[in-house]
Parts: sequence; structure tokens; C-alpha cells
Amino acid sequence: MALTAVTSIVLTPLLLGVYGKSGLGSYWIVLSLISVMGMLEFGLLTTASRFFATALGGNNGVSWSSVEKLLRQYVVAVLVVLAVASMLVYFWLIGDVVGIDEQWREQAGYLFLSLIAALALSLLTIPFAAKLQAFEQIHTLYFAQFLHSSIRLGMSLAVVLSHWSLWWLGVASLVATAVYSVYQIYHAGQLEGCPENEQGERITWQKMMMVMLPITVMMLGDMLRFTLDSMIVGAFLGAAWVAVYGVGFLPADLLKQAMSPFSRFFMVWASNDTGKGVTDHQRLFKFAEHAGIPIAIMCAAIAASGPILIRLWMGEEFVSEAAPVLAVLLFGFLFALPQAGVTGHLIGVGQQWPLAWLTLMEGASNLLITLLLVTPLGLLGVAIGTALPMMISKGFVQPWLLARYGCLSYRLVWSHLLKLPVIWGVGIYAVLVWPGWHSSTLLEIVAYLALLTLVAGLPIVRRALVVWRLRHG
Repeated sequence: MALTAVTSIVLTPLLLGVYGKSGLGSYWIVLSLISVMGMLEFGLLTTASRFFATALGGNNGVSWSSVEKLLRQYVVAVLVVLAVASMLVYFWLIGDVVGIDEQWREQAGYLFLSLIAALALSLLTIPFAAKLQAFEQIHTLYFAQFLHSSIRLGMSLAVVLSHWSLWWLGVASLVATAVYSVYQIYHAGQLEGCPENEQGERITWQKMMMVMLPITVMMLGDMLRFTLDSMIVGAFLGAAWVAVYGVGFLPADLLKQAMSPFSRFFMVWASNDTGKGVTDHQRLFKFAEHAGIPIAIMCAAIAASGPILIRLWMGEEFVSEAAPVLAVLLFGFLFALPQAGVTGHLIGVGQQWPLAWLTLMEGASNLLITLLLVTPLGLLGVAIGTALPMMISKGFVQPWLLARYGCLSYRLVWSHLLKLPVIWGVGIYAVLVWPGWHSSTLLEIVAYLALLTLVAGLPIVRRALVVWRLRHG
């Protein structure tokens, strides 16, 4: 994850310098299109991992061979659908519809096709990755991701520094995906202990789809919440403005990605619950208190430091438009990230359908508000369209889902999950926003960093020490 963040931070200004705002915006538009095409996976990796893990249980599980057979059929079907859909998107969307300028359409088309080939290869690898997950080969999976990120970063730097055509970035991704896939396929073939008999329940398309449906709905909601924004900006404002919006969105998105492992941790803990649900609720509350407060402080500190960060990273021309986008998005994350564990907890206790519908409604609201505000307010309207539904959904409705499932008081749940993080976040932002948005000279920036260390750094260090003492005595 750190390497992925470094890749984005390092490549973005280099892409801007070589290809300009229009080229950078076109690149991000194509990446958004690829993310939409990735919806064809329909949560297959999670579903396949679950079935394989169950099949390892022998007579009490499912038939291993039936899972393998069904996955092969599904992957072939998905690849056929992907090929047809890719051609339709290529001829219909690569152009005026998503705002790619005429000078970049040919390169954007080649970039799209090379990234589609990488996506197809990753889909083909899913059954092997699922086997590795079922056998808990975590180090193998993460080293494969490390290989992918490092190869992509190295080749992308070579492409940009050599001033090659934009579509070569897609080739870099395809090569990295090929190495990533071969590595996983090889190690999946080395697994020992795979069931060889036909005992267990036979998995059908219907049974697999019933597991995949709520995951698919959540993926659709996430796509509406974040992925479509770049295409809306491109269609209404142009590709150059996609680059500006991406500069404001990227720091917030990296912070969001850093919180994603917490959701998986709480999903595992909730799945292994012995029936004493109050234990998991207390764990969630402690997370919000000890980890949620530093997360909220980081949101406030990054939002208040937006102009300085963007000026040093991308240059003065991005500050006036991208810094407000970053601040608005982080206001939404202020309500969402401190309760990162709640999402995983609800999935672990079998509440994935209510969570899926909530995510979908949030995404639909984001799409509607963004379309209404993008013309009168520009990039700020797009950011509001993302942050406002997130604040309502994650800040108020999701705690209600937890309270309803756990038969707890809503006021109690909200107070434990969000009261202190929101107070800390808003308070830190109020202290830092004026100096952070008015510091321009070197002396002023140094003074601001000293203030930032005092009001944001010291509370985070103090929380870390509290958690250390609780853990180690």
C-alpha cells in the first residue's frame, strides 16, 4: 500500500510535466473507465475464496472439484462479456462522451486496450488467487502485489522520463500484471492438501450468485461514489479539469486506502465471534476512541495543510481549485474513516445486504448531487456531491445499522463511534485552517509545520502511547 501511494505521488507531477493537464486528465479518465469495467468481477475473488475454504472442511464443506469447474466456466463467461463490453466502450466512450481531447484520443484508445488486457489477465488469475487465500498464503499474495507495484512503478518512470507515448503506461501495467499472475499461478500449483474427492455439496451458478450479489451491489455503490466523478468532470468541464480534480482527490483517496485493512480485521473478528456480541461492540468503540481520533486529526491536518501540500507537490496553479476539493472530501471522510471497522463488522455478522443497499443509495445520491452541482459550482460541486452523501450515510445511517443489529441505543453507538473523533477533527481544523491557507513564504511554512506538530502531532503520539501501554502494560 505504501508503494502504491509512492507511485501515485511520484508519477502525478511527472505525468503533468510531460503530458500536460489534458494528457494527465485523459490518463485518469481511462483509469476510471477500467475501474468501471472491473465491475465484471462481481466479487468473484471473495466468493471463490469462501467456497475453497469451505471445501477444505471435507464432508462438511463443498466439493472442491465443483468449485474449480464452476470458476473456470465463470471466468470464460466473464472474459467473453469483457471483450464485448470493451469494444462498445472503446467505440462509444473514448472521445467526446467522457471529455478526452482530440489530440489524446488515439493514445487514450491504445492505453484503454492495453489496460483491458491487463484486467483480463487479472480476472483469469482469480481462481488461483482464491486458492492461495483459502490456504492462508498471505505472504505469497502480498509479495505478488509488491512485485506488481514495483514493476509498474519502475516501468512507468522509464516511460515518463523517456517521454514515450501515454499508452506505454498501459503496457507497463500489462507487464506488471503478467508477472503478478504468473507468480500466483505458480505458487497455487505448489499447494499441497487440495481435496481430491467429490465429497461435499456441489456448487451451482445459483448458489454462487447468491453469495456474489450483495458484494456486487456494494461494488456498484463504490463505483457511483468515487469512480464516475472523473468521467463526469471530463464530460462537463473537460479532461484538463480531471487532472485538477484528481490532484485534490488523490491525498484523500490514499488516506481512505490506508484504512481499508481495518475493515478486513473486524470482519474476521466478527466472523469468529462466540456469541458475545457486546465484545465486538466494545472493540469497535475502543477503535474509534484510540485509532479513530488520530484518523480524524489526520483528516483535519491534511485538509488544513492542503494549499501548502498541493503547492509543494504540484505547483501554484492547482492550489485555488484542488485545495477546496481536498478539504470538502476530507470532511466526508471525517465521518467515515473513524468507523472503518464497522463496515467489516456488519459483513462479518451477516448484515451485508443492509450495508450493500446503504452503499448503493449513497452512490446514487452522489451521482445525482454531482450532476446537479457540477455546472454551477464546478469541481467544488463534484466534491460536495461525494462528501455530503458520505457524511449522512457513514456518519448517521451506518451507526444506526450497528445499533439495530446489536439492540443498542443509537445515541450510545453514535457517541462512542463519532463524538470524540468529530470534535477533535473539527477543532484541529479550526485551529490550523487560517495559518495553513495563508502560509506562502518559507519562514511561514516552517512556523506552520511547528504549529502542526504541536496541535496535531502531539495528540496522535499521546494516543499511540496509550494504546501501547494497554497492549504491553
